[in-house]
Amino acid sequence: MGRKSGKKHPLLIIFITLFWFFILLPSIKLFFTNTASSQNEFTLFAETENELADIIYEESANFPDEFISLTSNWESYSTNWTTNWHIYKPYLDTSILELENLDASEIYYPKGKKSKNREISPEEFWAQVYNIIITNNEDRVKNLAYAFRWFQDKNKLSDSAILNIIIDFIQQIPYEIPENNYGLYTPTEVLFRNAGDCDSKSVLAALLLKELGYDTALYYSKEYKHVMLGINTLSTGEYKELNGKPYYFTEMTSPGWQIGEISPDCADLKYWNIVSIKQPEETKTVINPEILAIPMTSIPEDIIRHTGFSLLYSEEYEQAAWVAYVLSQEELNGTVSRSNNFREDPAINTGSAALADYKGSGYDRGHLAPAGDLKWSESAMKDSFYLSNMSPQEPGFNRGIWKNLEEWTREQASLNSGLIIITGPVLTDGPYEEIGKNSVVIPKRYFKVLLDYTEPEIKAIGFIMENKTSKKDILNFAVSIDEVENITGLDFFFMLPDGYEEKIESQFDTGLWL
Repeated sequence: MGRKSGKKHPLLIIFITLFWFFILLPSIKLFFTNTASSQNEFTLFAETENELADIIYEESANFPDEFISLTSNWESYSTNWTTNWHIYKPYLDTSILELENLDASEIYYPKGKKSKNREISPEEFWAQVYNIIITNNEDRVKNLAYAFRWFQDKNKLSDSAILNIIIDFIQQIPYEIPENNYGLYTPTEVLFRNAGDCDSKSVLAALLLKELGYDTALYYSKEYKHVMLGINTLSTGEYKELNGKPYYFTEMTSPGWQIGEISPDCADLKYWNIVSIKQPEETKTVINPEILAIPMTSIPEDIIRHTGFSLLYSEEYEQAAWVAYVLSQEELNGTVSRSNNFREDPAINTGSAALADYKGSGYDRGHLAPAGDLKWSESAMKDSFYLSNMSPQEPGFNRGIWKNLEEWTREQASLNSGLIIITGPVLTDGPYEEIGKNSVVIPKRYFKVLLDYTEPEIKAIGFIMENKTSKKDILNFAVSIDEVENITGLDFFFMLPDGYEEKIESQFDTGLWL
């Protein structure tokens, strides 16, 4: 057969045009460009060029009248973000009309007969109003939810990271009290106006996060005349329980509020009512692993945070009491070479151990957070050679069974979505020998605890090893988290719900880690 003519049929051109404007465009309407440094952890695209931008957005593109072009700017994780996207105007108009036509009397008097006394309380009334708005607008925010999900997958962000980015996005929408019968904007209207009050923005957050699979609720207070988002996640701060699950208060009216923070002006929890939202069949229990990794600490300000790991330094023993970090599957693919630049840690106000302390001692400068776990970043690799991350280890131990445990840990991280790892010396079984002018203590034992924090099989295991050469299999040193806590005096994973914590820490099954 001969090659077809390059001439295009007019009807085909019309069909393609209609398909573009009314099918493809409504289904994908948002993309992100990052105006921050390309070195930022959350950099999205090289020079903002990407496949989605090529398909959807051009500054010269002409959109039909049914679409309203919008731009939003906000900051999250020390990065300035810009969203360029479009609202389908019929969705906006319909959502506003639905709210205008919502008959309050039908909610207050569900039996249809008005009386002097309303049949439901104000709390029940607003619970129904919010759920009606959420139900009506589910399909209208699916594209925005899709965009955030694409954004998360594209950049391999954790659930906790995208959760905080979305919260920052909505918090930074300017505050404005709606002037309508309900004093409330619909979620689509908040996005269109780039404005909203406490309940308007909280409803948008609850709906958007719900569409992404998060377990959300709303808090309503008649006394405080205020509404807040509730999110079922692992966090710290204030929460109330619904059906046995904690929902942490999250202020949406202005930027800077963290999950669990609540203003002293409205901090009496007895005045808050929790509003249940119908959830999708599968919801995520969001775990912030970076927070969960930190053991209980009486003075959180003492925690030193380096690229890739955190530590609590003990001046008495001249080494870290513990080092904690999260190791993901993606980070295992790093290719950064060892720096071997051992040096003092300038972040330790009292001064860390020095190179001279180890020189001629006969002990290795043994990593607590191993360099092999931090190959994903040059900065992380360099930071891993701070002497605050070192402890005096017998050469046969450091280069033998301790190295085997580190390699086994990386293997486990590759088999799971990610691990929380906490490592340190046992500093409760002195007296100890010391090295150097700074009197760096030589530990007799070391510990390591691992937590696989992702469902469906959340599990944990601990290890206690003597600072000496051993030919035994590493699983011979496996113990429960409870036993490590009893030996070290530390409290791990204290932010897990009590049921989780008790089960995970009291039991361990090496068979789950093979």
